[in-house]
Amino acid sequence: MNRKTFLMFLGFVILPSQTFAGACDPPGSAQAAAKVTIIAISAKITAMSVAFVEILKLHGAQLTANIQALPGAFAKIVGAQTQNLSQIAQEGDEAQVVRDFTPSLAGCQNVTLANQLREGERQKNDTHEQLNLNGHQQAHQSSSSPGAFTETVKARYAWRQEKYCGEGDIMAGLCKKKSALADGDVLAGETLLNKKTLQTKEQRQAAFDLTTTLLNPVPAEPLNAIQIQTPAGQEAWLMRKSREARHNLAHTIFSELMADREPLLEAKWMHEILSAQGNSESLKLPAKISRREFMDMEVKRRYENPQWYLDVQQMEPAELQRQLLHMTALLMKLIADQNRSLEYLTALQATQLAMANEQTPSSLSSQTLSTGVSK
Repeated sequence: MNRKTFLMFLGFVILPSQTFAGACDPPGSAQAAAKVTIIAISAKITAMSVAFVEILKLHGAQLTANIQALPGAFAKIVGAQTQNLSQIAQEGDEAQVVRDFTPSLAGCQNVTLANQLREGERQKNDTHEQLNLNGHQQAHQSSSSPGAFTETVKARYAWRQEKYCGEGDIMAGLCKKKSALADGDVLAGETLLNKKTLQTKEQRQAAFDLTTTLLNPVPAEPLNAIQIQTPAGQEAWLMRKSREARHNLAHTIFSELMADREPLLEAKWMHEILSAQGNSESLKLPAKISRREFMDMEVKRRYENPQWYLDVQQMEPAELQRQLLHMTALLMKLIADQNRSLEYLTALQATQLAMANEQTPSSLSSQTLSTGVSK
């Protein structure tokens, strides 16, 4: 660079800014036109810069707003997801509850059997009361006079030989042919105690006649009004009433046994249950069964059925609880029956003790008290 060029550059640098103003240039010159173009472009660039800045500010504001709204939206999303999961869990719990407490087939059967047993209990009690009343009337009101007493004895004998003729009676010449219920009035095991249900009228009558044979084989001869006017007659009348009371106590127990074997319950429900367990082929049930037979089958269809033990191992907890509840209720009923039997036994033992005390004098004579020696 020579000196002239250097001085020109220096002058360019130190010149004031007004030097570049258009007012100092001649109008219409190329340099002025160039400055005008640069100024216009610069203005456009400036406007574009301002607009770009505004756009950046707008996008920044939107981004900031979106960032600020993101936690809330995320919270809503998480809340909705949590609510969905909670609802799913609740529906699952409800489904489990419905499955656990909706009666199963066995549950419905248990309810039906319970209703049957309750109705059977009511009918059994009514039958028991009627049997006991009929037995008392036939035993003590059929011999109201000496002539009626004789006829009663004859009628009992003829009835016995016609309905219950056995081998011994035939050999003795007491009857000609063996009856369908041979010795049914004396064989307690075959007539009453071992039977689950008294199916026919003949079987029920045989059980009633068995009770009569055991408790009152020959009715007491009646007393007339003249006889009970004396002290001995009054004592005989009181002893007659005592005998009547003891007979009725014993007959009450046998009436209970007979009523428990009356065909009172519909057997179709039990048949359906046994069929479901595969046991119907080995047991042919009649249209109706007795309460005793029902209880017996309820017990045996479990512990005598191998399939039941396998089914228990596969049961859901709720179904297993139903089974345990049913067996507990059945056990409680059996215990109640046992307590009732113990009451009967206690009453009989008390009566037996009272009869034994009759053999001991109720009072001692003055001579015995003074000498210490009984007559």
